Amino acid sequence: MINSSEYVQRRISLAKSINKPCLIILDSAPVLKVNDEALNKYRPDSDLLYFTGFSEPNSCFVALVNLVDPINQIKEVKDNPKPEQSTTISCRMFVQSKDQVDEQWHGPREGINGTLLKYQMDSVFDINELYDLLKEWILDHRNQTIYFSSQNENSPAYQVIQDLYDIILTPDKNFFSPKKIMHQLRCQKSQTEINLIRRACEISSQAHLKLINMAKDGMKEYQLEGAFIGDVMSHGCSGLAYPCTIGSGINGTIIHYNHNKGTLREGELVVVDAGGEYQSYAADISRTWPVNGKFNDQQRLLYQIVFETQQECLKMVKPGALFENIQQKAVEIISRGLIEIGLLKGDFDEIIRQDASEPFYMHGIGHWIGIDVHDCPEFHIFNKPFLPGYCLTIEPGVYISPHAKLNSFVDLTTFNKLIGIAVRLEDTVVVTEDGMEVLGTLPKEITFFEKKI
Repeated sequence: MINSSEYVQRRISLAKSINKPCLIILDSAPVLKVNDEALNKYRPDSDLLYFTGFSEPNSCFVALVNLVDPINQIKEVKDNPKPEQSTTISCRMFVQSKDQVDEQWHGPREGINGTLLKYQMDSVFDINELYDLLKEWILDHRNQTIYFSSQNENSPAYQVIQDLYDIILTPDKNFFSPKKIMHQLRCQKSQTEINLIRRACEISSQAHLKLINMAKDGMKEYQLEGAFIGDVMSHGCSGLAYPCTIGSGINGTIIHYNHNKGTLREGELVVVDAGGEYQSYAADISRTWPVNGKFNDQQRLLYQIVFETQQECLKMVKPGALFENIQQKAVEIISRGLIEIGLLKGDFDEIIRQDASEPFYMHGIGHWIGIDVHDCPEFHIFNKPFLPGYCLTIEPGVYISPHAKLNSFVDLTTFNKLIGIAVRLEDTVVVTEDGMEVLGTLPKEITFFEKKI
């Protein structure tokens, strides 16, 4: 569990990263309905959660950085002894007050006093005060930068911004999203965060193993999905980090398949892409195996290509490495493998230049992972050298889909023999001081599956 002092340090790091007079406003995610009467399980906004730890709906975080605060004595970030270079930050939360009737229907709230004690804020207010107080603060500091992040058009903060839009966007006013700054900070994980992701991966690995042991001819994909959900939740996960992909046979060629209504068949492969969420941190693991425990010749060839690709790409993960170089290596290994089995024909260099493998390997080699399974989207992945503490996935795949848009390099005879086969292998890893560590314990060698199933 992440303690309150780490959240305080994250807010200080945010203030230091901006290091100029500004207001920072982080809004809660909206409450989503299944229908008029039923609500979806609430998922807090990831940025708000990261910087506060607060997970209730109808809330808002406001920070004054290097601004005079009429309410509180502002904290000073003592990173530099020179007063003119110091950074100050005052943090406020707006939350739902305690309400006995509403809590009977929807569960307990922290309330104002609980939030003040637990989350180390400088002050806490009722959410109904947000409109008036935020409007007052913005007008008091109308010549300063405002950083605002919101997904909720119905929130009081959003309404204030809309009402004051003309004032905010005067020539001397800067109005930005803080996401690029926040996501850069979020990308480098603390040891506590790494431990949470590791635990999510350990639990998810064991759930994958359960599916490998139970899968059999005639079973429905949704039976595997249900077993996975039950297993990760019984071992401490709050649920899934993302919807499961359980793609048997030709369904495995659909990258984000999650209907999970198909039937497992003897002689086919099943692609399982599934991960649990543990204390708000995600796991992301994919495995592919034969329902009957035996790879046929075509399946074995494609599996070995993907397996070799992942092994070589994992070796490249270390401080200073770039995703774009790992992606290029993946394309080269997959392309060479597809040439060797006769699916692609022609000059290797020309195949690479023309991206001729794209019909069969059409996605990136990985993504950041953390609070979100596709974490830190504003910290663009392809031009950022890895640092220790970055968590990411390595996930090559080959998909021989009947819907593939073929090019002149594809051998149609071989293509027709391979249609319907898909292989994806994916692991979550952390960049260490001298390399990387795979977070999870699930084997993927062909011999493992053939002995296990």
